[in-house]
Amino acid sequence: MLNKIKGLKGKYSLIAIFLLIFLMSYLTPYYGDEYIYSFIFPLDAKPELLTRRVENLIEVFQSTYRIYMTWGGRILPNFSETLFLYIGKVYFCVINSLIFIFILKKSKELILKYNSKLKFGNTEYIILFSLFWYLVPAFNQDFIGMVSSIHYSWMLLILVFYITDFDKMNEKQLIIYSFIVGLTNESVVIFINIYLFYQKIVLKKNIKFFVLISLWLSSIIQIFSPGNFNRKIYTDSLNVTQPIIQKVTLFLNMNHTILIGKIFISLLLLIIYLNIREKNNYIIPKDLIISCSITLIILLFLMPQNEPRTYLLPFYFFIISIFIFLKYLFIDNIKLSMMTKIFIYFILTLSLSNVLPYYLKTVNNLNEERKTMINYYRKKGIKEVTFYNNEDTTNTIATPYRVFETLSLNYQTFVNIAFAKYYNFNKVYSIPRKNKLLVVKTEKNESIDLEIDSKEQKNISQNNNEILFLLPENAKNIEIKSKNVKIVEIKIVEAYKGTTLSIKKNIKKIELE
Repeated sequence: MLNKIKGLKGKYSLIAIFLLIFLMSYLTPYYGDEYIYSFIFPLDAKPELLTRRVENLIEVFQSTYRIYMTWGGRILPNFSETLFLYIGKVYFCVINSLIFIFILKKSKELILKYNSKLKFGNTEYIILFSLFWYLVPAFNQDFIGMVSSIHYSWMLLILVFYITDFDKMNEKQLIIYSFIVGLTNESVVIFINIYLFYQKIVLKKNIKFFVLISLWLSSIIQIFSPGNFNRKIYTDSLNVTQPIIQKVTLFLNMNHTILIGKIFISLLLLIIYLNIREKNNYIIPKDLIISCSITLIILLFLMPQNEPRTYLLPFYFFIISIFIFLKYLFIDNIKLSMMTKIFIYFILTLSLSNVLPYYLKTVNNLNEERKTMINYYRKKGIKEVTFYNNEDTTNTIATPYRVFETLSLNYQTFVNIAFAKYYNFNKVYSIPRKNKLLVVKTEKNESIDLEIDSKEQKNISQNNNEILFLLPENAKNIEIKSKNVKIVEIKIVEAYKGTTLSIKKNIKKIELE
């Protein structure tokens, strides 16, 4: 009877986690990547060349090939993201939630692989989930958002399957699976090559030559794709590239790096002490720790900038090691085990009491507002549109769980253009609430001095001869102080209204009603 109750608790725990991931996935809006990859990818990575959305399976393959040739070599995630953007978000939410559950279940197998004597009850899934929840620095991006979760957590699951089932597969199965693993992403490829090298050289494990050849072949196909080289020299990529010292500094200053580092190092030293002093024989997963540590160092050198979502894989294996160390401490100390579990359950409950209302109320309301604005503009045939910038609202929760504002003020960004083409608009801007957008076009590419209600106003964006200003809703007067600048057009664009003023002449002063 007691075992049945424990089994039910475990099932309910996994069902609750499934529902949480589904809810967060469903309410998280599309980010920029989702809009971009909804289109058949252009032969040249320019947003203005996004012309037609993917409409059938043949075009899913076509777009995947084009991404490989022009943008990036991650064949498996690129195909998966294009496929799910084509078939629909609900299907993605279901599969994404199942994948998270599989990650938990395969993590259990991985943990028991290192010490089969450890007790892993079904309710332990909550503890493991809590560690992911608190120690993964970009939880929303890695596990929730469509494109980013496909690129990172889905590929992580493939890797964990490979590691846990490696000894169960025959040579033919390993050759096939190794080839699949090489088509995932860079962090998986780096990790698995280091891991297998350690297994073969240090642990003297018999790994068939053709298994390694299969992995290396697909790894080469991914890493040396034409798209990776094209993207490296793409202007936007060059603009965000950070020096290695800056990347390392930013990484070390991340709260999650400090937190996971303190917990991991403290527990590792404690386990080593217990092994030496108390003559315990606690197994330390050296192969995982060494492999993920080297992977992390290589990623810091390879990645163009400090991007927390790319650290999921090394952080995952540090978390698995932390969980194993905690289980060792709980073996002979039931009181410590209970106190730790109560503490984890308590802080998880506190966190969820903030996160759930954030998604159910804040995110859902913002989603509905944006849908309403889109439908209104399309119904009225308005082509040059503004949406509210919701960054101040979405920033009200911890970074790992927050959703991100997609649009920016500049209508010429990759994302704004993709969003505009997705909904058949001409231009899309994002402005703060209680503001209008003032657009001033000059004859030549030059700056201007402008006052609004006798107060100097600085431009917030300039694209060649088009200068953008924020205009307060209650503004009465606009005056251009630059005498030698010829004005071609002055235009005001408002939320829910579109263009409300357009004067195409060299005028320097306007009085608003």
